[in-house]
Amino acid sequence: MQQIAAAFNWQERVNENFRSVSPAGLYGINPALTTGLVLAYLGGNFNGAAVANGTVSLTGSTTNYVVAERATGDVSASTGTTDWLDDTNFMQLYSVVTGSSTITTIDDFRQAYGGAGGGGGGGGGSDMLSVLTASEISVTTTATLTLGRMHVCSGTSADYTVTLPAASGNAGKFVGVRMAPGLTRWVTVDGNGSELIDGATTRRMWARESAILMCDGTGWAKVGGRSIPLKCTMNKAGTTSIAAGAWTLMPMDTVVHDNTSGLATPMGDTSNGWIRCLRGGSYSVTGASNYTGVTVGKLQAVGVINRKLSVPGGYSIDDPQDDPMAWLSLPVDAAGSCFLNASGNFDGVLVGDSLAVTTFNNDTVSRSNASSNTIKPSLSVFEICDW
Repeated sequence: MQQIAAAFNWQERVNENFRSVSPAGLYGINPALTTGLVLAYLGGNFNGAAVANGTVSLTGSTTNYVVAERATGDVSASTGTTDWLDDTNFMQLYSVVTGSSTITTIDDFRQAYGGAGGGGGGGGGSDMLSVLTASEISVTTTATLTLGRMHVCSGTSADYTVTLPAASGNAGKFVGVRMAPGLTRWVTVDGNGSELIDGATTRRMWARESAILMCDGTGWAKVGGRSIPLKCTMNKAGTTSIAAGAWTLMPMDTVVHDNTSGLATPMGDTSNGWIRCLRGGSYSVTGASNYTGVTVGKLQAVGVINRKLSVPGGYSIDDPQDDPMAWLSLPVDAAGSCFLNASGNFDGVLVGDSLAVTTFNNDTVSRSNASSNTIKPSLSVFEICDW
């Protein structure tokens, strides 16, 4: 570029410089004619055809997607994302957020379409995630995510689902999504139709989690982000009678720690005495109980169970021997109190399942747990994240 100095014919040098970079100005915003809900753009040469200066009308109080048709160079605007996501037939120009009568923000997606750089979608440079550097799109309810954009999900009124763009024709492209710290509901990320996200049709996310997803043309894979395991520990301050010769649920009545306490429905359920599983997958579980006044030599047991799974053979749902579970039994070698704990991993847990502690009293009379002991009956559940 020529340096502009206070010399003779400096205006001519300015014009010459503008001519040198004119391809990059194709579809640039024309500020002289942009007003209200009208976006004006500059023309130029595109693929050997002349594109005239022009304008497009925008819709108020929404996001408008401005594109150029690859075959003709014609510019159009829409509140829908059909053309915006059609990289084969259209080029992304601008994402424009409007108020009731004016333009609020404009994000530029151009890549010097009229020049040697060609017309691909997304950002340039050496950073493969540079397409995600535009301002975040706020999502508060069911929506379809936008290619090449980061989204922030928030809300407190209800769970909702966000759907990924169709994978076909979008290999190598990215979508980003993060959950706001104040989110109190669950957001389900859903593939388009039957398309998969790392082998699953949906992925469930909660506050402060994030995911950068890359398309391979048939589905999506997480290439970055943050998953936060669900964790909850409860214990029992009161007492429960444990019937002789039967398994009895040991309900927990106190939440010791629950990192989902900020959600509308947390893991710890003091009404029923168990821990809810808020996301499907695998969990590491430890349960414990104590007994008072146990007869010497009697076999006592404790187990942890998934109460939502059916039990074969007609056994009580409280019996962990016939349920996917972990349990431990030991004979009492001295009269008085005893303490047992059991632990294990639960796979294939579904949303809505609940994990609980159950106890077995092999004595001839009912017993109870010892509420005054330092070591109380307890239940700890930790999610094993795999995504």
